[in-house]
Amino acid sequence: MVFLGPELEKKGVTVENRLDARSLTLLADQGLLYRAFLNIFINCIQSITNGGKISVSVLDERTHYRLEIEDNGCGISKERLKKIFNPFFTTKEKGSGLGLSIVRKIIEGHQGSIPIESEESRGQR
Repeated sequence: MVFLGPELEKKGVTVENRLDARSLTLLADQGLLYRAFLNIFINCIQSITNGGKISVSVLDERTHYRLEIEDNGCGISKERLKKIFNPFFTTKEKGSGLGLSIVRKIIEGHQGSIPIESEESRGQR
């Protein structure tokens, strides 16, 4: 998250790291995962106004890890939530709408999944 430090500071966003300084062993493409997580964190930051929090935790579920990223941003309606992985879908004035569709491809390419829970005005998980 160091690379996003200036943007976090500018928006008054804190990050709660619940990884307990653990190192996770993964058979994965580091560059692709970096791109996926960068997109996720940027979306989190963009959804937060006037300060907020992003929490990151991981659960070891024997055959895989479950990484949970939560923010207390503005959230998204159920109708729009169904479309967030569609290429070119965006709720923002700027941006291509490709970020989360790329994230999904990267995660699924690593035999993972990316479920998202959100309610308008309640943030995302």
